[in-house]
Amino acid sequence: MNMSQRVHYSFLSLLLCTSCMKESSKAEVGLVVVDRASHDFGSVLEGEMLQYEFQLRNTTASRLTVTEVLPSCGCTSFSLSRWEIEPGQTTDLSVDVATEGRPGSLSATVHVITDGGTDSSLCTLSVRAQVSACSFMYAIPPAIQVGSVRAGAPWSADVLVTYATRTPPRDGVKLRGADVSEAETSVLVGAPLPELSADPDGLLLSRFPVKVSGVAHEVEGPRAIRFVASDGTVDRELLVELQCAVVQPLATEPEALFFGSASAGERRSRQFVVTQWGEATDGWNATTSDSSMVVSNEGRGSGTIVVVFPPTPGPFAGEATVEHEGLSVKIAVAGIVRE
Repeated sequence: MNMSQRVHYSFLSLLLCTSCMKESSKAEVGLVVVDRASHDFGSVLEGEMLQYEFQLRNTTASRLTVTEVLPSCGCTSFSLSRWEIEPGQTTDLSVDVATEGRPGSLSATVHVITDGGTDSSLCTLSVRAQVSACSFMYAIPPAIQVGSVRAGAPWSADVLVTYATRTPPRDGVKLRGADVSEAETSVLVGAPLPELSADPDGLLLSRFPVKVSGVAHEVEGPRAIRFVASDGTVDRELLVELQCAVVQPLATEPEALFFGSASAGERRSRQFVVTQWGEATDGWNATTSDSSMVVSNEGRGSGTIVVVFPPTPGPFAGEATVEHEGLSVKIAVAGIVRE
């Protein structure tokens, strides 16, 4: 064998040796999935219990012990056929996923942690599904429209709440409702009319006539009635907006006036309207918090505030008080004096 052949042979031997080392390294990975590490259940119906079995193999030369199995959420559970896996041996990991109360795109992962003495390994498995809701709710009309009501006056409105399901309710359908705000609102749910009926899409419908009533007064934030329906298997929630414009005995539009920014001593004016029970009213009087503001009654409910910007640079604020037939309302005034 000449020198050239020896070099070529040595080079091939080195490549083969390196290749074997790589294969040996791969074989020492730990616990690996025999087939695939993820599974897609596709489209399923809410309420189904999904199950898939993964097979894991010990590819090391020593025994592996599964120390922990960590599902990503409470909807996922598991069972493991063996916790100690000898070299070359497999274990079956069954993953169960509950779809109840989880319509839409659902995904979950399971982390399997092993400890083989000097080797540690993490194996991650995943499942996913597209879950179709087995039931839903809607209201007619979609918003409870009370309209304009005088402050302190009673009001009432009717709404029909429908619970639709693809399977017959196990214990019938029960509906309850309450105002999400702190307002004292009565929500009276009647018996289903009819108790159970089917629509062209094959859905079973339970229709509930509901009377909502209360006393008009101002409430901070949006108002809505929260309905909760239970069919013995799952609870559904529906928020129905409550639209009620409370008319005050005396009010101004707008409630506050901003005069912008101007130099000290500059005069600016803004207009407003005074209403009594929602209607423009005359005969009112007004006072101001300081002499730099003058209020005049222009008739037909209209008024004007004239402000002389004070001498001190920066923001300023004040108020005007409108009085009429023993009632009063304040208008906030603000502006900025330029330097």
